[in-house]
Amino acid sequence: MGAGLALGLALTHPDRVDRLILISGFPQGVLTHVRGPYLRFFARAGSGLLFGLAYRLLGRRNFRKFLGCLVWDRSLVTPEVVERAHRLRKQYGKAQPLWSSLKHVEEWETHYAPRLSSVTAPTLLIWGRDDPFLPLSVGETLHRTIPGSRLAVIPDTGHLPMWERPDEVNRLILDFLAAGPVAASPGYQLP
Repeated sequence: MGAGLALGLALTHPDRVDRLILISGFPQGVLTHVRGPYLRFFARAGSGLLFGLAYRLLGRRNFRKFLGCLVWDRSLVTPEVVERAHRLRKQYGKAQPLWSSLKHVEEWETHYAPRLSSVTAPTLLIWGRDDPFLPLSVGETLHRTIPGSRLAVIPDTGHLPMWERPDEVNRLILDFLAAGPVAASPGYQLP
């Protein structure tokens, strides 16, 4: 969701964005690219009340499955991670931002996604090669759509590279921010 917000800012106020870093970015036709049943189930909830209720009632077992659908290394989905995420999810108001994002997908698709090729900021796309949620092909398409973008593909990594490979992600970000003017790149892959 953060990538969608960052892209929205870059498209609406390009003068305020010097560089753009997107981790598992937000493509055009986002819901058609999503893999796994959970987001589609939630998207069909039809109302914020039903969505909030389903979100709060999602048990630990299903939440573990959901987290497992996001990462390549499922050993990261420990009982402690599931418990923390489950506890945080139960807090009042946690469902609202997710529901709001789902409710506004049509706005993304009509007002922002068609303009992705007009992003002017140097852009780094970081993608997990084994992303089970938004496949690498989505990142490659986004890379071809955003002029002058760079695509960093991290092997053995899913949808949350900042969690699965924080050292590589931090290095990519720091290198990108420290670099001088960014030239167009066909993309690169980490060894």
